[in-house]
Amino acid sequence: MNHSRWKSRLLIAAAVHCGLWGLFIVGWPDLSFQVYGYTDGLTNTLVWQGCGFAIFMYGLGYALASTDPYHHYGLVLIGAVAKTCGTLGVLYGYLSGQFLLYSVAWVFVNDILWIVPFAFIVKDAVHSDGTLRTEQAGHESSVWFDWLGV
Repeated sequence: MNHSRWKSRLLIAAAVHCGLWGLFIVGWPDLSFQVYGYTDGLTNTLVWQGCGFAIFMYGLGYALASTDPYHHYGLVLIGAVAKTCGTLGVLYGYLSGQFLLYSVAWVFVNDILWIVPFAFIVKDAVHSDGTLRTEQAGHESSVWFDWLGV
């Protein structure tokens, strides 16, 4: 395995964080809605719990990725993109007056904190030997997103 211990440990921490946070939302939807700072009452519990379930599933993905971050870098990439989009969505919500500043504070704990380390994991995996091994093809091939300059 060609990766640093910190990558696996970080992914385990992300897995625990997402797992617990997702279970909190699923198990206590009204309370979790209030913790986020929403002042209006929760009107669609199942949708909110579905968000919690998705967060929990990200945790499972990070747990899997922690076993070999280079091999499972795609899961980390999906997480980094989701956390970036989540951050942008909440910032938009705040700037448009839909979210309180208190709600934006949760973005740091749940999203921003993880974006940079996830990006380093993906970058290191992509550049680990200049190519990525495609097990299905049984040969080395160039990275499919070479054109991005990553």
